Amino acid sequence: MSAAAAMTVEALMYSLRERGTKALTEPDTRRRISELSDEQALEVAVRLQRLKSEIARAWSVERLLHLRETLR
Repeated sequence: MSAAAAMTVEALMYSLRERGTKALTEPDTRRRISELSDEQALEVAVRLQRLKSEIARAWSVERLLHLRETLR
């Protein structure tokens, strides 16, 4: 699968940063996650872990990759 556009990754990061796990119910967020390449999914997971502890706690690489696979 090809990689998502850089703007897609940034839009995804914005929605997850602003709305946390609530963003996962939004169709646009789910679509963006499904478009990530393996490398991009790892990048997003790492970036999420660097956020404030109350935001980062909800994220793991495994959780993001599992969600991406279920959305494809």
